Amino acid sequence: MSDCMSCRKASGSTHSGNFSVDEKDLQIMGHPKIYVDKGISGKEVYRHFCGDCGSPAYTKTEIPGPVYVKIGLFQVDDVDPPSTHVFAKNLAKWEETYPNTKVLETQ
Repeated sequence: MSDCMSCRKASGSTHSGNFSVDEKDLQIMGHPKIYVDKGISGKEVYRHFCGDCGSPAYTKTEIPGPVYVKIGLFQVDDVDPPSTHVFAKNLAKWEETYPNTKVLETQ
């Protein structure tokens, strides 16, 4: 889970649920559109989304590493519970983290 302010805005919610996946293991069908954003590092963040329905699909950063696939693309019962909650410093006073997750104030 991410409570990064940019992720929150892009998801239209209080947080963004993501899977961390090696880019080489990611298979995309179709041709997603890309919105270029800035992360807290100042580096570019590429938000890939469906050009037909607008659903967010995955996020890739300019910094080498994994891509972040949106949990909402999958059936609820096919998704494991979150293991890490990042940018917890941005949680609203009424929000709570999920049980048994590693909680990081930033990333």
